[in-house]
Amino acid sequence: MTELGVLLLFLLSILSIFLVPANHRSVGVVAMFFVFVGAHHVISIINTVFIILPGADYDAHYFHLNALRALENQRVPIFTVGTGVYEWIIYTLYTVFGASKLLSQSLNVLFAALSAVAVCRITSIVDHRVSYYPILGLLAISPSILFFTSITFREVFQLFGFVLGCFYFFKAINDKQVKWLALSFLLLIFMGAFHHVLLIIAVLMSVLSFCIYSAKHAGKNDREGLKVISIGFAFLFIGSAVVLFFPASNGNDYLEMLQHSGSIQNMIDQYRQAVDSANPRSSYGFAVDTSSVGSALLGLLRSYLFYLVGFWPSESARWLDFIPLAGGLLRFLGLGCFIYLLFTRQLNFYNAALFVMFIGMSFIWSMGTTNFGQAFRHNVLTDWIPVIWISLVFFPKTSSANEK
Repeated sequence: MTELGVLLLFLLSILSIFLVPANHRSVGVVAMFFVFVGAHHVISIINTVFIILPGADYDAHYFHLNALRALENQRVPIFTVGTGVYEWIIYTLYTVFGASKLLSQSLNVLFAALSAVAVCRITSIVDHRVSYYPILGLLAISPSILFFTSITFREVFQLFGFVLGCFYFFKAINDKQVKWLALSFLLLIFMGAFHHVLLIIAVLMSVLSFCIYSAKHAGKNDREGLKVISIGFAFLFIGSAVVLFFPASNGNDYLEMLQHSGSIQNMIDQYRQAVDSANPRSSYGFAVDTSSVGSALLGLLRSYLFYLVGFWPSESARWLDFIPLAGGLLRFLGLGCFIYLLFTRQLNFYNAALFVMFIGMSFIWSMGTTNFGQAFRHNVLTDWIPVIWISLVFFPKTSSANEK
């Protein structure tokens, strides 16, 4: 039965190519999609059959073990925001098909494939001339995306919710249909189900999306504007209720941490100290001084730079350290491409929105990140955005008509 589940998920990941619009399914695009999916399955098989890959021996391994123990003890994991939701998903999958790490990793690969298709669809809204070929190729070699969406990490579900949430927000703006904002809201809440901070971000992003939609499409129509604002307030109420009442286990309840710490400054300080106390080899090597707002901001900005870059070449002690460094170089190439688009006046609303999403999401994520290993993992959520900018600059003239 387990083999059947793995085969089914493998086929679904391959068949995801049919979610790509027909006019974009050229031979090259299909081949590159198979490279993307195939590379993920190869990583998954290596980690299961041959060796446990570096970085896959802690959280990823214990997610699998916790779901396996729950299955053996016939004890359903508690459905709590964060790790609880992910272990419940793995447990449910094991209940249906039998326990296998390859099975749960294959589920992650399927969601990685769906996320890649969504990134391609977003790019079509940003600029319809760009081919999906470079998008899929760059996603296939993006170190954080390739590794962390092939192994049993919950980041792939966060990525799926974030990318799809952004896609339907863009679609609502592009099609002038407010209904897509409701779907965007649900997908962002799905993203937030896997981390408490992301749950709060999901609500804020949804409210902001309604405000932007109202400003762009309902500003001259009072009735339409009132309708959009009313729906926005309704979703704000629903989202706030989800944030407050979605159960969270110890270590995953960031509202409780904030309440106990007394301020955001203290919470950041305590959280970073708790992580740094483990003294990982990949530690940044400095602490953020939170004694004043100014020193805290400067420290967090320095931490953010380290978060984006990855290992500095001079600090790379093992060949593995060059993998997150490669991710950092790809990230900075993407940011350079965004600056190029800005100065050549090729920037549109969607590029600006992607920039705000990238900076906002990555900076918030960096506030609790104290080492390069954490940063490598957390960058999964936003590393698809620089890929779009690189494609827009280096492959800008490929018409979709050529992909029929």
